Amino acid sequence: MNPTEIATSLGWTVESQAIEGNATRLHVIKDQTRALLYVFEDPVLAARMAWSHRPDRAAQLFTVPEVLDSGEHWCLIQHINGVTISTLMERSNESVVTQELARELGELLRKLHSTNLSTESVFGDSLPTGSRWLTFNGYVAAQFERFAEDVRTLALDDETTSAIMGSIGQIRQELASFHPRSPTTLVHGKIDFQHIWVDEHARNVVAVTGFDTSAILPAEVDLAWLLWIKGFDADDLARSLYRGYGAARTMDVQRRERFFRRLVAFHALYGDFGNVSVDRERLVKLVVETA
Repeated sequence: MNPTEIATSLGWTVESQAIEGNATRLHVIKDQTRALLYVFEDPVLAARMAWSHRPDRAAQLFTVPEVLDSGEHWCLIQHINGVTISTLMERSNESVVTQELARELGELLRKLHSTNLSTESVFGDSLPTGSRWLTFNGYVAAQFERFAEDVRTLALDDETTSAIMGSIGQIRQELASFHPRSPTTLVHGKIDFQHIWVDEHARNVVAVTGFDTSAILPAEVDLAWLLWIKGFDADDLARSLYRGYGAARTMDVQRRERFFRRLVAFHALYGDFGNVSVDRERLVKLVVETA
């Protein structure tokens, strides 16, 4: 069943349709009520999104729309009165992400990571039925064992493959002395511009979607995505992001950034986040660079 057929079967009329991350997103209307219908090929992604947008979780964050209904391959959430940053960037040649918006994103992430959205002392999938580990080291070790075994599936040249294997070996050595100093929390996982909704002037964040990649991990995962995948590593945006987050970007914090930068980039390179708006060459560079 295609997305439009799902909307029709639910009694909703489709206004527009677009691709957002791993889902087909439909703006729908029924009895003068508007909503957003997300349709996934993978039912696990639909279940993870529905879990994250449940009222008891979404109510703690005004920027997370509540789920209205869900099915095996779809999730219906409240209408959002705004536009994604990626859409605004397509419309304008000017920079959309300002220092003020970076600060507000920092505040938003701080709220996400500070609220009691997860009481689990585990690391891994946000879904209770997903893969989880009791320690962060156990989680990372399992991921990099998989990365090493599946490196040939990336179909890269021998030199690049060798560089990636060298990076995997180095991270395994670092892991022996690396321990997270913050508790595990619910993270978005892929806090991309296509999932961040703002007003038409990009002054305020009005909503965040894309929680089909949510996980229970250290908070640095979300910061690493904005800093290194989305280019917030520039001094002005990084300072604003941390100012909003309420933390100082010390030398130790920057060391931890580099570790999580490579972890997040490895996940993206191996397709763990599904569709990502960053080219493969950039991801390879992020996983092999140590500085």
